[in-house]
Amino acid sequence: MKKLLVLFLVLVFASTSSAAPIKLSDGTEWPTKPITILVGYSAGGNVDILCRFLAEPLAKELGVPILIENLPGSGSWLAWNQLLNGAKDGYTFTQTNVNTVLGHYDPDNPRKATIEDFALLANFSIDYNIFAIRNDETRFSDYPSLIKYAQENQLIVAAPGSGLLSGDGTVIKYLQDKFGCKIVTIPVDGNADALTMFLAGETDFFTGNIGDLSDAEANGYHAIVVFGQQRSKFLPDVPTAIESGIDDYVGFSARGFGYAKGVDQAIINRMIEALKVCFDDKGFQANMATTGSEMVFIPGQEYYDLLNGLLNRRLSIWGIEK
Repeated sequence: MKKLLVLFLVLVFASTSSAAPIKLSDGTEWPTKPITILVGYSAGGNVDILCRFLAEPLAKELGVPILIENLPGSGSWLAWNQLLNGAKDGYTFTQTNVNTVLGHYDPDNPRKATIEDFALLANFSIDYNIFAIRNDETRFSDYPSLIKYAQENQLIVAAPGSGLLSGDGTVIKYLQDKFGCKIVTIPVDGNADALTMFLAGETDFFTGNIGDLSDAEANGYHAIVVFGQQRSKFLPDVPTAIESGIDDYVGFSARGFGYAKGVDQAIINRMIEALKVCFDDKGFQANMATTGSEMVFIPGQEYYDLLNGLLNRRLSIWGIEK
């Protein structure tokens, strides 16, 4: 059966390079040919845009063309499986996110691969979870008062997906277990559907990410809590759950990059170095500023620790053994 997939290729040529290829232990040099970034989403989405903005400075830094190959499907696992089953020569890497480490524990379609099958390079952006309420809400005004109200009264919220794979569903499960909150979750296909229901008055509050708040002021609602380690630069007046003093929940969507395990460590080190140069590039930063993404560079082992920590927290909340 012929595979049906959407494939886009963008070729970025490097006119100058800041460094010569590195010498590997076997005497060969890297890189000496084009490098491909596998993107598990269709062209035009936030992840794809991040990769395309990255391509130009990365080509300049490494001195070779950068290809963008879109392989949408199965929550990025079409792209990730191609990476894991391909050559470990450093010429193909991929975008990564929280589902890279959660897929193995998907109760409906568990993936064979785990976080240990990837050589994580760096995180580039974080989009923290939030709660938002309508401006005319009178039952509660902040995170502590929402929790207090929900302990005695039923609240309805819409959230994409369910179970371990849902960041929004996980924070609701956490509040139900920790505080006994009477929150009923209505599953929807995406945050856009959840927001539509909230704006129509069909749900009591909105759970999503900072990136979902672009039209908040115009539509009469506002965030009351950010589930981050610190306040967001996009929401400087909104406190974190940690600041509330009642819990320490941190939840987020993270976007970064990774190789398959087995790539030469010298290549991994050079790519991390190159990605940091690209991250600091003024043109790249200016381009990313137009997307509303909160840019946070977290390299190598620290990126692994970030995703592994999120994995462990979610497994604990849902009572799943690692």
